[in-house]
Amino acid sequence: MYDARLAKTLPPSARVGFTVMDAWLAYAPVKDNPEDAAKLSKCFCGVQGKPSSAPPVVLGQVLLGTHMNCPYGILVDLLDRLIIIRTQTYDVADMIKILALRANVEDLVIDDESLAYLGDMGLQASLRHAVQLLSPSSIMAKMNGRDNICKADIEEVKALYMDAKSSARLLQAQQEKYIS
Repeated sequence: MYDARLAKTLPPSARVGFTVMDAWLAYAPVKDNPEDAAKLSKCFCGVQGKPSSAPPVVLGQVLLGTHMNCPYGILVDLLDRLIIIRTQTYDVADMIKILALRANVEDLVIDDESLAYLGDMGLQASLRHAVQLLSPSSIMAKMNGRDNICKADIEEVKALYMDAKSSARLLQAQQEKYIS
């Protein structure tokens, strides 16, 4: 198990394998053995973008030759500095809220029935596909002489634009018609 009392910062000579950006430095434990410092030169991590007030995004970590059991396979001193965000899938109510916010941002007028239809479509296909149908549906409504989006506009636009999952199923079913 990892012992924080034995942890030390890396000497500058052992930082050759690190990506260091300005003031942000990567730390890893080093025992009192110089061979361990040489093993840590195989360690790599990176920071997304330039240094800012946001926490860095660690891409990966490898410590060759060490046998420590750590949660998530990440050293405890590094894990203490991370932000862990739990993610979960959206339900229909969440999708409807997101779609209503997006319609509000784009200054679109849409009724509750259409929002519910788009929410169901977001569950079946993806939220991205449902959001991307808002703008063409607005154009379709204006072509039909209305300011508000109704379910018929969304259905008409849905027939024109296929979501990624349906497209993949169609290509898989008709693969003999394409050059591979």
